[in-house]
Amino acid sequence: MMTYWIAAAIALTTLVVTAGAPALAQDAGEVAFAKQCARCHSVAKAVEFMRAHPDAEERAAWLERKLSRHHARDAAERKNIIAFLERMNRIAPKK
Repeated sequence: MMTYWIAAAIALTTLVVTAGAPALAQDAGEVAFAKQCARCHSVAKAVEFMRAHPDAEERAAWLERKLSRHHARDAAERKNIIAFLERMNRIAPKK
């Protein structure tokens, strides 16, 4: 459990530290998440949600609907955010 939170803290720190770096140095989904989501939502909480909903297609459909009504109206931006969260879900340590 501690490792999970350390990984999440590192991911969030990376978002904060690299916020001033050129956008090319970051993944488009990471940039979009930082811009549209991170003020209120953490990567760790998003990963918890994803782990609680293991069906990837249902999860992506729900995220698409939610994001389209909640700060990410651009389809490409939503796609990038969802891809970023899927990557974070894959690399975050399992509980």
